Amino acid sequence: MTTKLQFLAEHPIFADLMDDELLALNQLAQEYSFEPGSVIAYQRDIADGMVIVRDGRLYAKEVDDQGIVRDSNTRQYGANDFYGAQWLFEVGSHPATVTGTDSGQVIILNGEAFRQFLRAYPQAIQRLEPVVDEEGVWYGGLPVDIWETAQKLPLVDQRQHIGPIRLLPDEIVEYYSRRSSIFLLQSLLWPLLGLILVPM
Repeated sequence: MTTKLQFLAEHPIFADLMDDELLALNQLAQEYSFEPGSVIAYQRDIADGMVIVRDGRLYAKEVDDQGIVRDSNTRQYGANDFYGAQWLFEVGSHPATVTGTDSGQVIILNGEAFRQFLRAYPQAIQRLEPVVDEEGVWYGGLPVDIWETAQKLPLVDQRQHIGPIRLLPDEIVEYYSRRSSIFLLQSLLWPLLGLILVPM
């Protein structure tokens, strides 16, 4: 069986990432095993990350207000399938209860951790650009709508730097002082020399 790093490197979403980016992504990706009947998520739970099926199969069923499961609201996920890519960039809620139909593993990418990853590796977002065929069918990178959402978010830290002070775009410096022993010595040097050289 391939390692988690190898799996991520071969997955259509992340296949174009550089080696250092994949290593960082591998560090934040959490892997979990599940058994038949295990609940991965309950309907209406808070959703804050993407789930990728590494092995096994998941079954998602949505129950309406009357407690009835509609066939149109069910879905299965097999190896390499994923759901919740939108939750990498905004918190939502699970529209369905997801359970394991047999034994397997899932990889979960937490949204906040993923956004921190993109801030640390700002070029990575371009390597996650959707890849579609001539008919517009997705086969790599982030899904088109998710990538468009990512483009609108301030993923790159745009703060200005003035010495050790970090400013937001609408902030200004009212007072700024250099706290340095060398600067202090330079400031005191001429007065001290004047006291020494001036005859009593």
